[in-house]
Amino acid sequence: MTEFHPKCLRDNAQVDPLDYAATLLDYGVVTVLHFDGRRSGCPDPEALMRRWAREDAVLNNDGAAHLDLLVEPRS
Repeated sequence: MTEFHPKCLRDNAQVDPLDYAATLLDYGVVTVLHFDGRRSGCPDPEALMRRWAREDAVLNNDGAAHLDLLVEPRS
């Protein structure tokens, strides 16, 4: 389990969110655990960023939203 919070990655860790997403996807299968209980997969870093941007817009958080992710090793 991990959080995906692009603003904190950039501001606090000086990590590019796309690089972090790529690392997660290199490790395994990434599933977004949505606030409403849904789950959805992310095939690539750009898809994860788009999903985060949509959630952030829905919550009207101006970049402060995060996604909860389940990352499972590839079998």
